[in-house]
Amino acid sequence: MNDTKKYWDNPVNTIGRITVFVGLLLCFTPFLYLVLMYDAMPPWEAILMGVVGVASAFGVVWFVEPIAFFPVLGTAGTYMSFLAGAIGQQRVPAAQVAKNVADVDPNSHEAELVAVCGIAGSVFFNISLMTVAAVAGTFILAVLPDVIMNAITTYILPVVFGAVLAMFAKGRMKMLLPIIIFAIILQYANRVGVLPVMVGRFIMLFSVIFGVVATRVMYKKGMVN
Repeated sequence: MNDTKKYWDNPVNTIGRITVFVGLLLCFTPFLYLVLMYDAMPPWEAILMGVVGVASAFGVVWFVEPIAFFPVLGTAGTYMSFLAGAIGQQRVPAAQVAKNVADVDPNSHEAELVAVCGIAGSVFFNISLMTVAAVAGTFILAVLPDVIMNAITTYILPVVFGAVLAMFAKGRMKMLLPIIIFAIILQYANRVGVLPVMVGRFIMLFSVIFGVVATRVMYKKGMVN
C-alpha cells in the first residue's frame, strides 16, 4: 500500500493537478491574446450573462460528474478525462470496456491501470480522428458555395442543441414539454419587447428554474417518475 501511494497516487495527483491547471490557463489564451493585442475586451455585463447562462445549463454537472464518474475512471483517469472532455460519451465507456475485457476486479489498483490504458487509447483515437476531420473539413468548407456556408453558420448551433435535446428527450417528453413551451414563450416575449430587459438577458436561468419547479410538481402528482 505504501509503495502504491509513493509510486502511483502521489505522482498521479502531482502531475494531474499541474496538467489540469495548465489546461485551465490555456483555455484563456485566445481571450487574453485578443484583449492584449487588439484591446477587444467585452463588457462585463456580457461576461456576466455568459457565465450565468452556462452555469444555468451546466452548473449541476460540475458537481455531479466528478462524483458519479470517479468510481469508473479512478484518480488518473479522472484527471485525464476532465482534461480531454467527452467524459460520459467516450472516456467512461472506454474505461469500462477495458476493465471488462481485462476481467479485473473493479475495486483493485489493476482496474485503475486498465482504465487509464482504455482512456488513453480513446483520447489518442479521438485526437487522431478530429485532426483528420479538421484538416479535411477545412478543404471542404473552402470549396462550398456561399449559400451553403451561410446556412451552416446560421443553423449549426440550433442543430447541435437540437440533437442534444433529442438525445435527452427520449422517454422524457412528458417532463420536457412544459419546459420547452415555457422557453419558447419567453423567447417570443423577449423578441417582441414584452419582457423587462433584465429578464430577457437571463432567459436560460429562468427556464432552468421553471424546469426544476415544473418537474417537482409533476413528480409529486405522479405524472413522471
